[in-house]
Amino acid sequence: MSIHLFRTNAVRMLTLVLIIIILLCGCGSGGAGSGGYFVSFTLDGTDYVLSRGYIDHDTLDDGAQGSIESGSGRIEIAAAGDLVTDTFNDGPALYLRIEGTVPGDYQFDAADSEGTFSFKSDDPIYYRDVNGENKFSLTLSSVASEVGGVISGTFSGSVYTGPVGSEVEKILSNGYFFVERIADDTISAPFN
Repeated sequence: MSIHLFRTNAVRMLTLVLIIIILLCGCGSGGAGSGGYFVSFTLDGTDYVLSRGYIDHDTLDDGAQGSIESGSGRIEIAAAGDLVTDTFNDGPALYLRIEGTVPGDYQFDAADSEGTFSFKSDDPIYYRDVNGENKFSLTLSSVASEVGGVISGTFSGSVYTGPVGSEVEKILSNGYFFVERIADDTISAPFN
């Protein structure tokens, strides 16, 4: 095992341990946001923990958030990094939509039939599978029946950035979301 691989695995393990500590402590301020709500993942070798939520361009909150869209019965998840402002130009922000509320496995494809993924980090925007190869998957583990509960699950796969026809594939792994369910119909994608 090379030193680089050892260091990479050590950083990932430390990140996982810190997330577990934050969850067990239920940190009310700082850390993973209010109540410990967050979205975390590794994209192209960089680890992200997004611990702020947003409803739209104007409202940023502590703790990553999820909402059910009552008309379509789908879940929308919003999370942002600590440096994000209402322009969404100052750091990472994520929008995740799941076409359903039943716990189980979802395959994201170019037609958005089971969901969509968008992630903005400074300049590039990353999207789920654009080639119809079903390389992005999500497992929805739990959906709270009441506002204030938890929506959680895991995700991984290929995401893409770049102009249409010249997309560059990047690998997303170790995706996990543990978000607070907020009032229905309150989240909108700020940069989709």
